[in-house]
Amino acid sequence: MAPELVVTILEKDLVIYSYPLMISLALLACAVITVILHRINGISIQRGVLYIIVVLASALVFARLSHYLLNPEIYSQSNISPWVLKPGQFFMYGGYVGGLTLAALISPCLTGLNGLRALDLTAPGLASTAVFAKMGCFLHGCCFGPPAPPPLGLPVAEGSRAFLHSQQIWVAENSVSVYRPVDLTLLPVQMWESIVGLIGLAMALSLLRRSYPSGTVFFLYFGLFSLARCGLHFLRVDQPSATFQYYVPFLYLGCAGICAVGLVLVMWKFGNNKESSRDKPYVSI
Repeated sequence: MAPELVVTILEKDLVIYSYPLMISLALLACAVITVILHRINGISIQRGVLYIIVVLASALVFARLSHYLLNPEIYSQSNISPWVLKPGQFFMYGGYVGGLTLAALISPCLTGLNGLRALDLTAPGLASTAVFAKMGCFLHGCCFGPPAPPPLGLPVAEGSRAFLHSQQIWVAENSVSVYRPVDLTLLPVQMWESIVGLIGLAMALSLLRRSYPSGTVFFLYFGLFSLARCGLHFLRVDQPSATFQYYVPFLYLGCAGICAVGLVLVMWKFGNNKESSRDKPYVSI
């Protein structure tokens, strides 16, 4: 874990905050992959860029808004404005839900594709955001798991959010004011979710090479990702609030259920009328 990365340029140290860096890389990867997939499937670069800018901008707004709605006490107790952006105060999944809903609605106007077909082409970029964003969480020291011995557990940097959280618990349990951790290692739940995103990216790109009805790639990826995120949720130690801890899993399960129903419906439609349901095959990277 390294909340700050120090890079030496021309004998001067440049401090780079790891979380904003990885979030920026996540947005860039999503934009590049999505625009390329749209372009090689017949959508102009201009339309593809406009589409992904609107989707990503709305996703950031929904990610911050959902974090505020789930954890209002964090903002009230710390006197933080919801509009002042700070690292770690975004709910990535809330951004997914809001941004993807908007993507399905605006795609016919911006790209000429129906909503489900646009979501299929957005799925690989969506998966790439999980890869980089959760790396950012790992470096920042949030969303961490419980203590675990190596090799399952990874070392925690002193001064990181994970370190301070463990320090607070240890001091309270031992009734002392001095905390000197010895080889503190925690489950890297963030990196596990990053790996899930990487697997999802490979799966989505592979499925795009096959001829499936519109919506298949997105429903399959996002449904499986939602289930994986639900499972990893219960391994997280730093739950921001009781509301987040106990009610967010229902959101994951609800989205997984919607994806399951959507997948069944598109397959049922495809099975009943193969000729009218079969879209032109995608061209993948």
